Amino acid sequence: MADQEQVALVKQGREVWNAWREAHPESQPSLREADLSEMDLQGMNLAGADLNFADLHHANLSEANLRYAILDATNLQEANLQRTDLTEAECSGSDMSGVDLRRALLRKANLCEVGFRGADLREANCTGAMLIFAGLFGANLRGALFDEADLSGAILEDVEVLQTSFRGANLSMTYLVEADLQGVDLSGSQLVGISLRGANLQGANLQGVNVCKDHVGWVSTSGGEPASADLSGVNFTHANLSDADLRTARLAGANFKGTNLRRTDLRDVDMSGIDLSEAILDGTIFK
Repeated sequence: MADQEQVALVKQGREVWNAWREAHPESQPSLREADLSEMDLQGMNLAGADLNFADLHHANLSEANLRYAILDATNLQEANLQRTDLTEAECSGSDMSGVDLRRALLRKANLCEVGFRGADLREANCTGAMLIFAGLFGANLRGALFDEADLSGAILEDVEVLQTSFRGANLSMTYLVEADLQGVDLSGSQLVGISLRGANLQGANLQGVNVCKDHVGWVSTSGGEPASADLSGVNFTHANLSDADLRTARLAGANFKGTNLRRTDLRDVDMSGIDLSEAILDGTIFK
């Protein structure tokens, strides 16, 4: 349960609360299960606070300091988290549907199994974050950074990903069917067991990606046995797939017009019916 004296301090506003934090730097705030819904918490220092199971729906947490805070199973529906610092925060299982996370800092945060339905993450920095089994239905990820993040098993259905970066990310067993990924940077990412059927990857950077579970260095972080990556019907027009490991991938109906396949590994791939006449094939491995 929450420390009611601390809850009372929070309700007195930012100046009172931040002054108390400054006077008690060693204290870990206990706001567990507190009802802080619809409150104005803008700019508050909540670093390291225990907010497990708290109700923060429709709260204004913009520019707040939530570094290392614990928000497991917390209700953050429709909350304002613009430019909020959630670096290394623990948020697994939280409800962030409809949340505004524009330009928020989420570096190395634990966002596993978080529900982001309809959330706005434009220009958010999620570098190194864990989003295993996260649900990002209809989320706006435009301009966000997911470099080195773990999104294995995540659902990215109907997401907006223009100018989004997934460099070195783990997208194994992620659902991106028919996603519009034009020009997206996926270089060096893990795509083992991914579902990309019918996706548009025109002009995307996929240099060095891996879709094969037998690739040296690939380790499952979400459990389960991945199926072959489904890249059927994907538009790879003018995409960069150089040095990629596409072994065992399903590529039926994929478009490789002008695609860079230099040194790409296509062993154990059924290439029947696939037109590579306009692809760049210098050093491509077929056998």
